[in-house]
Amino acid sequence: MTASVKICIFFLLNLSVVLRADMARDGEEPCYGGITLYMDDNTTRFISSKQAKVEVLVIISKVVLDGCACFTLHDKRGRSYFVERIGEHIAKEIGFNQVRSVVRDPGDLNGLPVWGFVITVIGVVILVVAAILLGLKSVTLPGVCENSKLET
Repeated sequence: MTASVKICIFFLLNLSVVLRADMARDGEEPCYGGITLYMDDNTTRFISSKQAKVEVLVIISKVVLDGCACFTLHDKRGRSYFVERIGEHIAKEIGFNQVRSVVRDPGDLNGLPVWGFVITVIGVVILVVAAILLGLKSVTLPGVCENSKLET
């Protein structure tokens, strides 16, 4: 088996994995969840995954992530903390305790967009065609160039 054939098989297998992953997302329910902010004054604030961005200005002691959504906490100084693990995250782990805004990560609710899928498929097709053309260019026919002499 030539290298170009191996490359073509590799790309086609990867394409099938992408297609299966995209089809699996279509049949699944959207991911929902939320994050609860626990403030120093023993109050709480729940932010649902249906909210894209929430402006808050609170001092937290911890946050608890529920469900399968992910969020990013932002402070006034521009620092951020990505909350992806379900469960409790204390302020010491986060690195700051004053939260300015909470932003939901859009990647956990949406699959691969259609345009991203189309670009991926086009890229794979271009790579496969290039691999085939490079493979054909390197093939030499036995006996064609051997013992050939120019007669003058």
